[in-house]
Amino acid sequence: MSADELSFRPLRKGERTPWSKIARFGFLDQIERVPLGDSELLQTAHYLPILVERRGEVLDVVAGVSATLQRQPLLDKDQRWLRFYTPLYLKCLPFTLGLPVLSPQEQLRIAVSDTLLHAVESEANITFEADGTPSRALAENVALLKRLQVGICKLREAAELLYLADLLMPINVTFQGGGEVLAVDAEKLSGFSAGRCVPLVRGGLLASQLLFAMLFSRRMLSGTLGVSVHRTADQEPAPTKAVATAHDQFSAMFSGLENLDFAMDESDLVPIEPLSEARE
Repeated sequence: MSADELSFRPLRKGERTPWSKIARFGFLDQIERVPLGDSELLQTAHYLPILVERRGEVLDVVAGVSATLQRQPLLDKDQRWLRFYTPLYLKCLPFTLGLPVLSPQEQLRIAVSDTLLHAVESEANITFEADGTPSRALAENVALLKRLQVGICKLREAAELLYLADLLMPINVTFQGGGEVLAVDAEKLSGFSAGRCVPLVRGGLLASQLLFAMLFSRRMLSGTLGVSVHRTADQEPAPTKAVATAHDQFSAMFSGLENLDFAMDESDLVPIEPLSEARE
């Protein structure tokens, strides 16, 4: 997604390059958005706008990180992250996953950003040990990247369901080198029938979770973008009560499901036990 902006290259096996976790994020305006995994919806919706980026037939769920999309700054004066939750993509830098290698195993290739390597403040880790095996720090990072990649694929499928249900609309936001940016169409959602809701929950609740996360996070978009945040210029503004109506209708659709487990996945990113104890 942001490989061009951050100058990623394949990490060579056995390459002994010093690196550290990224502490300063002054490059956010260059990459503008980061991909999200399915386990990140709940946390991210509280701090970043969640959007869908459409490139041809591929629909990626992303979080906007450019300053023009934010109501409040994401970084302090020293370019350090201010939010409580940091997306996995940013946590894993300066590494990411490249394109699949053309091999029978279709293994994912690790890529490293020379741009970010040159900006590290502390070279606390090494990529490979002297014997050629990945360092423990690199192995942990790669495990997170693989987990993120699985989550990205799951959210692509969820976004496709919303797109096929005609619940997404283009908005007046553009990403450099990107495709069409989509948000939830509150007006269409307000007229969404219970019968049409069935495909969204077939096989799981991720599509509906994505829908609600996108609606919830929309308040994070910069107020300077105005009405165009929700609707392109050639479309009529949505009724002022559309979001409230949609909320009421979906509450009715999902009534009786309160006994189901709505956990997004089995990851430790969303600790369920404290919530259960608090409810009791």
